[in-house]
Amino acid sequence: MRYLNCHLKPASCTNWLSGYGLFVCRYFLWKPGRGLQKSFRGLLQALLHQLLYSHQWLIETVVSEERWLTACATESELQWSMLEMKTTIETCLQRIATTRKILVLADGLDELDGTDDDCHDMLDFLHKLPRLGSVKLCLSSRPWNIFADSFDGLPQLQLHLFTRVDIEKYVSQSLSHSIRLQSSYLHNSGQGERLIQMIVDKANGVFLWVRLVVQELMRGFRDGETIRTLERKVGSMPADLDGFFKRIISSIDPAYRAEASAMLQTALFCRESTPVNWPCYPLQLTFLEVGDPDFAMRPSCDFTELDVDDLEALEYRIALGKRRLNSRCMGLLELITDESCPEELSREVEVLYRRFNCVFYTQVGFLHRSLMDFLLTDDAQRILQQCTNGPFQAHRFLCSAMIAGVRAIHAIWTAHSPWDRSHGKEIVDFVASSLLEKTDDVLVAIRCSKELEPPTVNIIMGRLEPTLELLYHLSKSEFLRPSPFSWFRGFDRVEDLLVAVAIAYNLTGFVAEHLTRDKVKGISGPSLLERALKPQSLRFPDPEMVRIVLQAGVDPNNPRSIWWKFLHDVCYLRLKMELGREYLPPVAEITEIMIECKVHISCPADMLPEFDGLVKGDPETGVLLLRDVVEALDFTERDRQRLLAALSEGGQAGAGKPGQAGDDDNDSGVDKGEGEGEGEDTQSKPPGASSARPRTIAAPEQLMPRKRKTDDRPHCGKEPKRMNYFNVVLRHE
Repeated sequence: MRYLNCHLKPASCTNWLSGYGLFVCRYFLWKPGRGLQKSFRGLLQALLHQLLYSHQWLIETVVSEERWLTACATESELQWSMLEMKTTIETCLQRIATTRKILVLADGLDELDGTDDDCHDMLDFLHKLPRLGSVKLCLSSRPWNIFADSFDGLPQLQLHLFTRVDIEKYVSQSLSHSIRLQSSYLHNSGQGERLIQMIVDKANGVFLWVRLVVQELMRGFRDGETIRTLERKVGSMPADLDGFFKRIISSIDPAYRAEASAMLQTALFCRESTPVNWPCYPLQLTFLEVGDPDFAMRPSCDFTELDVDDLEALEYRIALGKRRLNSRCMGLLELITDESCPEELSREVEVLYRRFNCVFYTQVGFLHRSLMDFLLTDDAQRILQQCTNGPFQAHRFLCSAMIAGVRAIHAIWTAHSPWDRSHGKEIVDFVASSLLEKTDDVLVAIRCSKELEPPTVNIIMGRLEPTLELLYHLSKSEFLRPSPFSWFRGFDRVEDLLVAVAIAYNLTGFVAEHLTRDKVKGISGPSLLERALKPQSLRFPDPEMVRIVLQAGVDPNNPRSIWWKFLHDVCYLRLKMELGREYLPPVAEITEIMIECKVHISCPADMLPEFDGLVKGDPETGVLLLRDVVEALDFTERDRQRLLAALSEGGQAGAGKPGQAGDDDNDSGVDKGEGEGEGEDTQSKPPGASSARPRTIAAPEQLMPRKRKTDDRPHCGKEPKRMNYFNVVLRHE
């Protein structure tokens, strides 16, 4: 089904299309997933979203007026009923079918999480769709009775009947050499062929099961087991994958089980953790030998004992780590290596690039997705946690391992210093950008590990301080491309940078402890408020961080454009529906904090054009006030009234004449119009009045988020990863 989804082309359906266009809807049910990923409701929501997103002209006609009015009248998001979604999908398909043919791909129907009644409800709905006209379905499931009965008489492919020849060929080629080595008699007498057929018959078309069986039999041949012994072994093997995975885990040497379990739990955490994808590299897993998940977060940690200070030592560590991974996990975890290399590198530079890439960017992955699904089951979790005396602290271990990785790259950079043009600009950029990326990974990990104690965070930041200082100096290098390091510019002292980094990564405890009024007075460079409102690798600013920064004495009005850029992007993203309603309460809280801290509430004159088409100000004076923004955004009524009351208590400070209000060159930090009665008449507009927002708008410069991936290593000669203003995502229900 995945192959069909990726490779299906209209040319494959020429006869059926008969000149019509083709539209494909798809849904993949996944039992280990969250609720909507394995439910009939999730299937309906996915189909409806795909239909409306690609045919937006339908929205006005298929969504009832009653739903629009109800949605506008309530403060919370409304769930569509199952009947409402079914009816709307059917209406959409009927309308679309006049110009296009529709193909629905639905995989894994057997992974539906529900009762038989739920399954019957889903099947009845799917059977109804082709009767609407111009709709075909391609469905897949295990051959359970409920599906066999439902699809009886319909065209079907039983894949295991078509893969038997391929499986037989694979088993024969894999085992024939071992059979010949053991004895020509076995090969000629047909005993070897009987073993092969036994495997093929039991496989039932599942290639992964065959692969695992063949691996175990080859170990048996290697250890001198007879054909009869191997036949008994095949006969005793579980026919299902879950049973086979359990068998493999149970067969791990007792001396290795604790380490194997820690490896599997760590790899599983990296794949399953949210909202950030934690990287999993073999270099990290090698540090399991230390025996302490917090090893790099201990004050007593001696990195020289880890032997990570040169590339050759790291390569030796990786080589041993690969052997341990194979022996401990019995092939359940595999290495994924990217062999690509930029062109036009000298031989010497290419070798260095490949060595560095192999050490720091080889990844660890599961043998198959079904293995990960099995490890998520309660039974498998119980087995794994028994080996580690409870859940392994993978998140804390990864924090330590990533700190060691940063230390290693820093040491390699220092060992090869000075990095100059003799190394080649590409490799220098690559290593420097890697150091920046790995440092970013550590800081994100700290932010996501809320249970890390403040003293531990202090230790981590102390470990990172030399690297941050190096990155600070790299930002001034004329040899490196400036864009990856521009964030570090503007600070006079590295101590200031440390606090700014903690603000940007939302390390609230560290900032609350280290950002004092005296320190604020001594900091020059980029505004700390800007760091709080433009966080790194965070979807949205944290009101608590904004409060901490302002309470430490940071001026909310220096420069005023920082606050109004934040408001502009909120208005734009909300209007475009790229900022979910769940983000409006934090916006309201941040706005209230800013009002409490005496932020000037009039928009800088040079920013007024950016609000055209977003929020209307006073049509006579041209002044745009914070009140106008509050009334334009769809806050809850309680939040709106609270903000309007706070503004009234503040006396509408900051209102001014066009061309004066909010200019950033006002060094005093006080608007010329403040307290002089030249602002907007606060009685001219009733509280809660809404401002009209035209449809035509101009997009701000930075909108789309940088999505973190485990495999997004920096590439030579390519623009590195960038952090954008709001790391928001277009929400697909």
